[in-house]
Amino acid sequence: MSKPGSARRLVIAGAILLMALPACSSKSPPEPKPYEASPSDGGGSATVTPDDPVRIGETGTWRIDYEVGPLGIAEGGGIALHISPYWGWTAPQTQSPGAAGYVSAVVDGSAASLELTANRQLHWVSAVVTGDRLPPGSRVSFVYGDVTSAETRAPNTRVDRFAESDEEFWIKVDGDGDGYYTSIATQPTIDILPGPARRLLVFGPSMARVGDTIELAVSVVDGQINRATDYTGTVLLQSLEAGLEHPETIEFTAADRGAKTVRARVVTPGVARVLVTDPQDRLALSVSNPVVAMDALPQYRLFWADLQIHTGQSDGTGTPEEVYRYAREVARLDVAALTDHDAHGIVAIDETPAIWERLTAATRNAHEPGRFVTLLGYEWTSWTFGHKHILYRDDTGPLWSHRDEESKTPDGLWKALPAGRAMTISHHTLGEPVVVDWDYHDPEVERLVEICSIHGNSEGVGQPMAVRGAKEGHGVRDALARGYRLGFVGSGDTHNGHPGLGDPTSAPTGGIAGIYATDLTREAIWDALYHRRTYASTGPRVVLDVTLNETMMGGVVTLGSVDTERTLSIEAHAPFKIRTLDIIKNERLYVSTAIDDLRFALAFDDPEPAADGDRYYVRLRLQNDQMVFSSPIWVELPE
Repeated sequence: MSKPGSARRLVIAGAILLMALPACSSKSPPEPKPYEASPSDGGGSATVTPDDPVRIGETGTWRIDYEVGPLGIAEGGGIALHISPYWGWTAPQTQSPGAAGYVSAVVDGSAASLELTANRQLHWVSAVVTGDRLPPGSRVSFVYGDVTSAETRAPNTRVDRFAESDEEFWIKVDGDGDGYYTSIATQPTIDILPGPARRLLVFGPSMARVGDTIELAVSVVDGQINRATDYTGTVLLQSLEAGLEHPETIEFTAADRGAKTVRARVVTPGVARVLVTDPQDRLALSVSNPVVAMDALPQYRLFWADLQIHTGQSDGTGTPEEVYRYAREVARLDVAALTDHDAHGIVAIDETPAIWERLTAATRNAHEPGRFVTLLGYEWTSWTFGHKHILYRDDTGPLWSHRDEESKTPDGLWKALPAGRAMTISHHTLGEPVVVDWDYHDPEVERLVEICSIHGNSEGVGQPMAVRGAKEGHGVRDALARGYRLGFVGSGDTHNGHPGLGDPTSAPTGGIAGIYATDLTREAIWDALYHRRTYASTGPRVVLDVTLNETMMGGVVTLGSVDTERTLSIEAHAPFKIRTLDIIKNERLYVSTAIDDLRFALAFDDPEPAADGDRYYVRLRLQNDQMVFSSPIWVELPE
């Protein structure tokens, strides 16, 4: 069991401590073996020069100076430099001087020599000590991007494409020469700045009451949807439909850091959308999601969530704090959950209590009931049974890893989690990077399934935009056919620091969840998730309402007999045209009808009910191949 306070360490024999295959790889990382760290492992300190901020995609050269700790490093021990393998950093190499990513290393203060070895796939270089030991206070200087032997000496080593604070150059130390490397306490860092401003974004609430004042989130992003924090200028706002009163212009100052909140008053019922443009035509325009204005709000209001987000604490980008800020201020999400891997990334969380403590603190500090709800979470990254993210109802919770003996199987995990206070959600169930084993299911803990994300659609083999490597028997429809009652959510599974907006550089789809809750509090959101009042979108914030005999999606309808009338009512409002409505009955396409409009409302009476009950869900296909999936509604009949 690995929870905050655990001292367990795990390593890969003969290599450095890491779990650093690409996040979307179909290969599973090797399972490391436990060991006890030597007192000299992980000793010392390091700095980086220059430590000035650098813009995404730029090239440079960096010197990382490591000072040996008080116990020294034995002959046969070593120091490893680990460059992030994620999102565009040039792979370090030691074979081609002057070429991109070349790493050199020299020793100062010792007669020892260094033998350099690089692993380009995992982005690390190890410097093994030979000929003598490295005494305390001696120095090893790595130069990443060394071009001293190149003809032009122009920098050719590139940083990644996503902006973030505190990007780390990882130093790990094997002090006693047993082949096991441990991270030093504090890593040298630099900041990665966004590129030039390229486009505008605008989001509003999906539901509003006439007479209320709502908030619109307007932001400016670069070509990789990084927040353009240094943008200044004026943008224009225009209502495409009547119903909102708002300023006609917005002035961005340096203090806004590329994102502003604009107040608008709801004056008439209807469906409003807002257009944001740049009067100088330098930035791509944006149209908001539809805002449905009504005289009175319904019992359950619609909120938007991304429930699977990775940060730089595992194999993603960005600090937990800045990723939450992006979710709230740029993507205008109502609900967010950081779900970094238990044991996958440059340093595993299940052996580093400080990381779990930081994620817990960031989640607690970002939570603002009524405006922004955060849920504590992480990803159980089993390469045998499939990946699940765990969400907690409270501010705190244990981190049960797939490498812990008690929680290495789904059944063990569900038994270990605190009863009634945790929820698991399986994702990319259908295919790569690993399928989910549907032989395991707990109806109380696993109430939802992630049907779409940047990996694609996990609905079933042969369905639109299916996850790569789709395998029969592992789709969401396969789980429903087993009798599992699972509501649907979409989540990003993004690693780019941009929750709620997918990743336009890596996949054609994304994921976001619509949640119908009584209010924006953690308790109400949890209740909605438990009762499956949810639906999934690959990205567009489509307002979707589906009921069967007035029972909401995710619910169960009990009818008196098979002949009792049943009416499926469907209403939708989209930011761009809906091409097709599909009704899926008992895991098969039952009805498909063309829509070709921004909105529609219709009712469907099923003339062919099954004697043992039915289950229905709705799928919308939009003009740009994006999709929306309602949670199923189940029909029960008396025996």
